[in-house]
Amino acid sequence: MNTISQKKVRDLPNNPEYFESSLFVTNNEVSKLIIQPVAESERELADRNTEQQAIALLKITMLSKKDIIEGRKITPEEALCRRRERRV
Repeated sequence: MNTISQKKVRDLPNNPEYFESSLFVTNNEVSKLIIQPVAESERELADRNTEQQAIALLKITMLSKKDIIEGRKITPEEALCRRRERRV
């Protein structure tokens, strides 16, 4: 990532090559804007989604472990039987 002043951004030619990586645009040395290529943004979203899915699986695992410790468990056959009963 590069940092560039707001004034310098205005002076850059309108050429996509200058914006191949993320740019922090500053005003008085304070970040005001991030210019980010679409591919980089999509990659970050995919990474965030993968992380959220991993956290969700971990939560399900921990809840399942808690249920087993507390004695709230049934056999697969019982689960299928209950499922069939609810469908009817």
